[in-house]
Amino acid sequence: MKQIIAGPPQSSDEPWSAWLIADRHEPSLSSRGTVDAERIEGSPQQWPKGSLVVLVIPVLKLSWHQAELPRLPAHRLRAALAGLLEEQLLDDPEHLHLALAPGWKVGSTDVVAVCDKAWLFKAAGLIRDAGHDLERIVPEFEPGAAAQWVIEQDQALWVRTDAKHVQVLPLGVHPA
Repeated sequence: MKQIIAGPPQSSDEPWSAWLIADRHEPSLSSRGTVDAERIEGSPQQWPKGSLVVLVIPVLKLSWHQAELPRLPAHRLRAALAGLLEEQLLDDPEHLHLALAPGWKVGSTDVVAVCDKAWLFKAAGLIRDAGHDLERIVPEFEPGAAAQWVIEQDQALWVRTDAKHVQVLPLGVHPA
């Protein structure tokens, strides 16, 4: 089955960024150590049908926060997290989507990804409305091994990750 890796636009006047990945179960992909991909243009309605979509949330659309996960039933965790993070958040928790990494444990300190709920649901809805199956939602960058990148969007950005943080700063690029 083909897979589409899709980055939604940060605003409605920008285009989607998407790549069509060749059959991900093809054995020759792992033996070469590369994956065949082709850039695809347009909105989700114009993408090839019958593909699973991985929605990649741009680094500038996420914030990361640390929280000690309370010992509560899973159905009460979101409300508890919203209360724990309320002073750190720039918006009302009701307008935000909070996500924990797979494998989180109650009683541990973990990072929580925070994103504008309306923006995220609109992007996911456009994919589903176009007839695609949304396989998963992942961050463009996440806390993990210490690393640094320079990416270019509207402007050049420096991205640094470590076990608990994702730091993003604009690069002051000066012409030569």
